[in-house]
Amino acid sequence: MDVSALQLFTSTTVSELAVKVLAAIAFCIVGRWLIGRVIAVMQAAMNRNNVDPTLTKYLGSIIAVTLNIALVLGILGYFGSTAQPAGGVDVAEAIARLKVAVAAIPNVKSSPAPDVTLLDMNLVGPVPAVRPCCHTDHYRQVCFDTNEAIVPVAQEAGWPAPTPTQITKTMPA
Repeated sequence: MDVSALQLFTSTTVSELAVKVLAAIAFCIVGRWLIGRVIAVMQAAMNRNNVDPTLTKYLGSIIAVTLNIALVLGILGYFGSTAQPAGGVDVAEAIARLKVAVAAIPNVKSSPAPDVTLLDMNLVGPVPAVRPCCHTDHYRQVCFDTNEAIVPVAQEAGWPAPTPTQITKTMPA
């Protein structure tokens, strides 16, 4: 892999991560605001119907916790792991290489094994989801180490940098 391809791959990865972080912050802010509105409307309706205030607070808390968990899971699902190879890369090989690399990261649990699956396909190529399991005490470091492990895997495999392509269809004469 040449230096320019590595620079392109790194800059693409950093820019995608920055966009994802900003989007996650926006999702969190909007999601928390919406959850607050839903709880306020629900509690106001219950108060109008003379429901016991203790029950109103209890149900409001249950709904708030449930919606916050859904919000966090949605944001985490959006994040996954900045591991998209170019369209010409063999997906099965990429998944196998990423599984080996992620399994070698300190504090990643061997059971269940790290999950690397095909999440999506887009104009750049296949989009694998890389999800290792670890104890919550090590979550952040494992996330950072997972992202850092992806670049050497791409370099060793000689994968080209993922770049958007446009498919054009020519009309017969």
